[in-house]
Amino acid sequence: MRFKAIVEQPASLIRMLTSLSHMTKDCLVILGDESWKFMINEKFVATAHPQCYATVPIAYAFSHYMIESQSDNEILLQINIKNLLAAFRSVQGFSGGMTILKLTKKNNIALLSFEMWQDDGNELKVNVIQDVSVKPIQHSKLYLYEEPALGEYHGSAILPKLKSIKTVIERMRIIISNSNSSERANLYINNNDGRLLLETKTDH
Repeated sequence: MRFKAIVEQPASLIRMLTSLSHMTKDCLVILGDESWKFMINEKFVATAHPQCYATVPIAYAFSHYMIESQSDNEILLQINIKNLLAAFRSVQGFSGGMTILKLTKKNNIALLSFEMWQDDGNELKVNVIQDVSVKPIQHSKLYLYEEPALGEYHGSAILPKLKSIKTVIERMRIIISNSNSSERANLYINNNDGRLLLETKTDH
């Protein structure tokens, strides 16, 4: 399997990884043709069993993106979130060149290697290399991490007659217009009993 890309805009990945880092230490990252997918389930969290599934499209972060594998061009990697986050933050702080990200191996350890290249006026040279160790996961084990199938969500509400709502709103508008302060009307829906509440407050 092979992977190589130029990191163009790490900001979206930094925001994603920052959020994920508050949930657990490691996560599964699926490198694919069109996106990076991040998966967290009970495999990574011993208590509470949170689940999180997020996606970042390739075009948001990378250019010159190349990936090859025998599993539908998908590569599964278990990664320490904070280490990956630190690497993308280093890329964001690096100026004056480009960063090439590739999947490689050193001393039989699989790595995502961030090569930060800089132009000294004569040629491009590697200025910094930051490696993040990863654990490849067999594609046949993907079923252990996949997002559970959920039925389509349907939400609906039965409102009172629109004429009665209009009457209330017109009265509220009069109250607000007669007030010297910049008041607003608020709409609340109580999730417990389904009540609809229209409210405005003025100073007397």
